[in-house]
Amino acid sequence: METQTKEVKLEWLRSRMFVGTDHLGKSIAIGYLTDEEPKACGINPSDMLLLAAASCSAYDVVQILEKGKQPLENLKVDVTAEQARNNPTLLSPSILTTMSGEISQPIKFNAPCSSQRINTVPYWPH
Repeated sequence: METQTKEVKLEWLRSRMFVGTDHLGKSIAIGYLTDEEPKACGINPSDMLLLAAASCSAYDVVQILEKGKQPLENLKVDVTAEQARNNPTLLSPSILTTMSGEISQPIKFNAPCSSQRINTVPYWPH
């Protein structure tokens, strides 16, 4: 397997507010300011982790369908995890990802399958 090195950067601004920058230079606000009303908010760090799991999983499904020349009409991903209420607010190691979507043509499987709908299937990222 061929690999590449990617680097992301995180910079603390103040309070609990950070700015994250990806390997292409695109930035996103992460966290919140505790001393302002209304609170200036960015994406919650633990939500961002779950979004990363969802988007990586969905990206793989889209690529697989594209390779199989299966037109995708929609795809939705829901990710659920338990998180501690008190600091440190750890996420449970058990993260459940559920995907559902529709394609416009039947998928050809080696095994019998008559549905045109990609059924909701639990997926556990590794």
